[in-house]
Amino acid sequence: MNIALAQILALYSSLCLLISFWQKKRKDILNLQILDSVFDIVQYILLGAYTGCLISFLGATRACVFKKAKNGAVLLLFIALYIAASILTFRGWLSLLPLTAAIIYTIVIWNKKEQNIRFFSIFVFLLWLVYDIFVQAYVSAITDIVLVASNAAAFYKYNSKEKSK
Repeated sequence: MNIALAQILALYSSLCLLISFWQKKRKDILNLQILDSVFDIVQYILLGAYTGCLISFLGATRACVFKKAKNGAVLLLFIALYIAASILTFRGWLSLLPLTAAIIYTIVIWNKKEQNIRFFSIFVFLLWLVYDIFVQAYVSAITDIVLVASNAAAFYKYNSKEKSK
């Protein structure tokens, strides 16, 4: 396991993810998040974190499919695939963290309500934070903290505006 190379790849992953949130077009956001997942896949392979690897692979696939999919069966298919991936790579309770995060995020982005995406992403990134610390994905853990803070601030900002209307 090459922890140093994994951290470098995590840095590239983090940059792609952070830049994706600044894109105007959904297609550009999803494309950068696919690239983010590719770097994550290799990072988790180097760290021996195979649940994170498969969940990231499915996340990239999900982003590609969700660009065009409108059938609810696709949502159920991805949930089933996440469960199967976690069973295949199960290493105790730690494997449940990325599984839970992936299922929550998949349901939330399928529904496309921005307020829900911001709110539930806080929990998603907290789950990934714990996983990343345990698998020694330290750069990813730092990114998770930044994303929790950013999404919490965005949720507060937009939720406050809606309540004042």
